[in-house]
Amino acid sequence: EIANLNGMLNSEARKYLLIGPGRWGSADRWLGIPVSWGDICGVGAMIETTHPLINAEPSQGSHFFHNITSLGINYLNINDLKRDFLDWEWLRGLEVEHETKFIAHARHTRPMILKVDGRQSLGVLYKSAVEKQFPNF
Repeated sequence: EIANLNGMLNSEARKYLLIGPGRWGSADRWLGIPVSWGDICGVGAMIETTHPLINAEPSQGSHFFHNITSLGINYLNINDLKRDFLDWEWLRGLEVEHETKFIAHARHTRPMILKVDGRQSLGVLYKSAVEKQFPNF
């Protein structure tokens, strides 16, 4: 399902943000989302989230993770048990363009800006370029 969405967005030359539970690229579906690079090759950034039914440590040293980061693709981990925050309510409020059994594709009306400082393990997603409030991040 993700590969089909990836192909559609690639044909539009659109980068996208993937958000999902556990590790992206895991070979074990009980630890995350088993995708290959070809399934998501148009991705612009990725967020792995925690989930009560998935007990996976954040991606750190896998071959898949190294490939993603070496290509300059930002990869964030949002842990609900820490001070991390993802505005799920805002995400759920976006209009869904396409939905299947396992994925929902929502498109925001304005471009978003993602800023990441990997050295300090910080990241912020500005919901639109107009709402950018922290220019020094």
